[in-house]
Amino acid sequence: MTDTIAIRRLVGSLAATEARATPTRRTDAMADTTDRELAAQFAVGDPVAVQMLVDRHQAELALLVARLLGWADGATVDDLVQEVFVRAIESRKQFGGNASLKTWLTRIAINQCRAYVRKQRRRQTLLRWWHTTSNGKHAHEPCRSAEQTETAKQVRDAVAGLSVNYREVVVLRYLEQLPVEKVAEILNVKTGTVNTRLSRARGQLREMLDESLLFD
Repeated sequence: MTDTIAIRRLVGSLAATEARATPTRRTDAMADTTDRELAAQFAVGDPVAVQMLVDRHQAELALLVARLLGWADGATVDDLVQEVFVRAIESRKQFGGNASLKTWLTRIAINQCRAYVRKQRRRQTLLRWWHTTSNGKHAHEPCRSAEQTETAKQVRDAVAGLSVNYREVVVLRYLEQLPVEKVAEILNVKTGTVNTRLSRARGQLREMLDESLLFD
């Protein structure tokens, strides 16, 4: 088995594990409403459509946000998902229907995650400055769930250790299981750029993961 196939298999197995643990919310009314119909109703501010949009996409957006942030704590994920829907509602008239609602929401989620990461970097810079000048004690890192298997934890930690650009393509391609063309559309880059980032991300994951995971 080649390293590339092994990396894809490992990350894919993590996606399957998380998918089984992710609750879904879908009512009978939602089942009878197509995405196109829901988009049209949402664009004019129909409150029922807004609630249906949240119910239909909340769980998958929460999983996407958690992955993009390197499996952040639940409170942070919940806050960002809420912000995604707030931004979607505020900009609903800008939804032209050229992309699906899921693609549109994914773009908003990625932008919110990028903004959060930038904010956290600024905060960490200030904290480092404060610790240097006042000998303050470092805060404890949030605890990670102990319920995941060791393999899943290693893969999760490795993906979390990637840079934002590389983590985004790995999450969208291997965890969200989107085709390269759709990833390029969401990130507004060329497919060649996506493939290059994926290749480099796999190289970094190969260096971070234990060889026993790649060649078992």
